[in-house]
Amino acid sequence: MASRFKDLDVSVEDFISEQENESTKKKTLQNVAVLQQFLTSKNEERKLEEIPPEELNEYLSEFIITVRTKDKQEEYEPSSLRGFIASFERYLKKKNYGHSIIKDLQFEKTRKALSSKQKDLKRKGKGNKPNASVAISEDDIQTDSLDKKPWFKQSPVGVNKLNSIMKVMSEKAELNKPRLKNHSGRKTMMQTLVNEEIPPTDIIQLSGHRNLQSVNNYATVSEKQQMKMSRTLSAFTTGIVSKKDAPREESSCGSSSEKNKMLVSQQRTEHTVTSSTCGQRQALQIFAGATISGGNIHVSINTLNKSPILPTSPKPKYQRYKRLLSSDSESD
Repeated sequence: MASRFKDLDVSVEDFISEQENESTKKKTLQNVAVLQQFLTSKNEERKLEEIPPEELNEYLSEFIITVRTKDKQEEYEPSSLRGFIASFERYLKKKNYGHSIIKDLQFEKTRKALSSKQKDLKRKGKGNKPNASVAISEDDIQTDSLDKKPWFKQSPVGVNKLNSIMKVMSEKAELNKPRLKNHSGRKTMMQTLVNEEIPPTDIIQLSGHRNLQSVNNYATVSEKQQMKMSRTLSAFTTGIVSKKDAPREESSCGSSSEKNKMLVSQQRTEHTVTSSTCGQRQALQIFAGATISGGNIHVSINTLNKSPILPTSPKPKYQRYKRLLSSDSESD
């Protein structure tokens, strides 16, 4: 009878290692190597997993504050420093270190040093991801020559070709945008779907994301949305409101008959207009589109956020009456 269980071809540790992301493993080893160089400069010959938590906490705190890039000797981005800590955490966990840099109290100083360093870098202008890929705009896409060349080839495209394809396309199109990378295509897709208000639950089925929060990271303001917001703010400051916004404004501030009291006399040329408080924006629209000729006009606008003082009617006077009760007893 055949056995239900297959013999192991590799160890459990090797099987787990094979399933890990190659980029993550490579990044972890690179970051650990940088830390080992720092420890060597401090005359520390022990491996990372051999250093006690109290001593390692001191080393990591100083490392986070002093580390610089290899080529330009510049400070890292805040997210890169956080990536260092994550790499050390993965490495030590794999080595069964028994302590967590992210959670344990022994490494509180390291976490505070990371937080303080990130704040310092942001004050210096870091953290804006200057090298991050950007989405492809509509102006960058032209479909005039799409039908002149075949889109597919019989042989598969090599990995080197795929890695540089967006850069080559950008250079040939003379876009002069170094931040157009392979990830720009994915970013363009995500931003387009988000801007069209496609539900995030539908987007992740196409993009392959596991977390809905990842979709929100692609939500950036497009040029059209910026222009729309600019026009909205300009209309607010100049008092010009589109027809689309007019009904909403009337419902929020009330009708003109309720808010404005206009006393017009046919026998006099002087008109007195008293406007209630609904902000300077509505005050500028009192005579929008009107044609006035002749006479003197005096406008009094109440710009204070206070209700006008209305005359109060005198309180009615009440009189007291005594009620006499008759009694059968003469003594009363």
